[in-house]
Amino acid sequence: MTTRSRLALFLAVAFTTAYALDVPGIRLLRESMRDPQATLLLEAVLVARMFTPLLAALVVLAVEGRLREWLRALHVVFPGLAPLTVSGLLVILVLVLSLGVGLPLGVRIEPCPVLRDLVGGGGWAWIIIVAGILLVGLIVGVTFNMVVALGEETGWRGLLLDTLSRDYGEPLAAGLVGVIWGLWHAPLIWAGYNYSIVGCGGSGGGPSAVIVFTSLTTGMGMVLAWLRYRYNSVMAPAAAHGTMNAVAGLFALAVSGPRLVAPPTGISGSIAAGLVGIALWLLYPPVDGRGDG
Repeated sequence: MTTRSRLALFLAVAFTTAYALDVPGIRLLRESMRDPQATLLLEAVLVARMFTPLLAALVVLAVEGRLREWLRALHVVFPGLAPLTVSGLLVILVLVLSLGVGLPLGVRIEPCPVLRDLVGGGGWAWIIIVAGILLVGLIVGVTFNMVVALGEETGWRGLLLDTLSRDYGEPLAAGLVGVIWGLWHAPLIWAGYNYSIVGCGGSGGGPSAVIVFTSLTTGMGMVLAWLRYRYNSVMAPAAAHGTMNAVAGLFALAVSGPRLVAPPTGISGSIAAGLVGIALWLLYPPVDGRGDG
């Protein structure tokens, strides 16, 4: 297949199947605000949605007659425990840096009411509790969540990154994948996912939320692509992706401020992710792990 036809087929399958799942997903998102049972169903839809990029990648490989070698073609190899841990810690670094970025923008390090009630009031003890939960989130992120995140990473940092890098080179391809990754989330983000429910100071979604979220995925896309190239494995970015999914919700509850500004999904998170991504590519070029896809 040509690069253009490969890209078109992948995007058609990934976006069509994901957006189809968004139809019940958005309805469940709205119902979850008043019905806990809808929240469980929403989580099931979201997990299924995460595997649509893998489905798209497998369809492309099947058309190319390479389905039997899908593990190698999508860079699904175990890089070792150290790279997975480093991947998870990079996400924690981005989140911590996003606090520094957010403070001048009006973000405050204080628990939202729901977290304050959960940890039993105010005081500084809640920070220790949050730190402990973040550690658990890191462990979950590089284990169970990593497996789920492979549904996305095999597509984004596996087949799509390889496809775009043929014509655009690795750094630009990393950013382009990040933009596509963000737009793939667009219907849910527009409906308010990540912005109207989690944390305090909800924005309600809409076009502004889609723009801010896409800037976040572009910055994080640079970090995750660096991990893929550095370790020649999609399991490394999947560990980072899984860690973000594990700790982002709690992190949002530990800061106060407008959702479009506050970490982890506000513009402060976007800036922090972009800074870390650019620094990694400039200081430690990932020349050792580039595959042919």
